[in-house]
Amino acid sequence: MTKWLSFKNRLKLFNIDGHSMLPVLEKGDLVLAKSLLYSSSFRRGDIIVFTSIMYPNSFFVKRIIGLPGDTFKINNSSDKITMNSDEFFVHGDNNLDSLDSNKLGPIKTDEIFGKVVFRLWPLNKIGIIN
Repeated sequence: MTKWLSFKNRLKLFNIDGHSMLPVLEKGDLVLAKSLLYSSSFRRGDIIVFTSIMYPNSFFVKRIIGLPGDTFKINNSSDKITMNSDEFFVHGDNNLDSLDSNKLGPIKTDEIFGKVVFRLWPLNKIGIIN
C-alpha cells in the first residue's frame, strides 16, 4: 500500500498494491480515504487504512470485522483474545492472501488513518466504497 497524495491530512489517496481485498479492491485501484477522529466513528464492515507496529512504514487496507470488546480466536487456535477499548480486529476479504489481525494482532485506534470512502480508478469502477 502506498500513500500518494494528501489533502490537509484529512483525505489521502492510496494505490492498492496487493490482492488481499479481492474482489472489492484490486491491485492498481486508486482509493480515497477519509481521516476519522474517533474510534466510535468506525463500524463493523468498514474498510480502513492503517499502519502496524510490525511494519511502521507501510499502509494496509483491510475490513473491520471486530470492534472493541469483541472476542476472537487467532488463526483458528484455542487461544482467544478480547479487543480492548482502543482495538479493532481486521481481515482481508481474500483469506488466502492477507496480512491481517490473524498475523498482526489487533489494530489500535492510533494506527488507523481512516476509512476508505471512494474509488477513483479504474474509471469503469469509480464510485463510493461500501
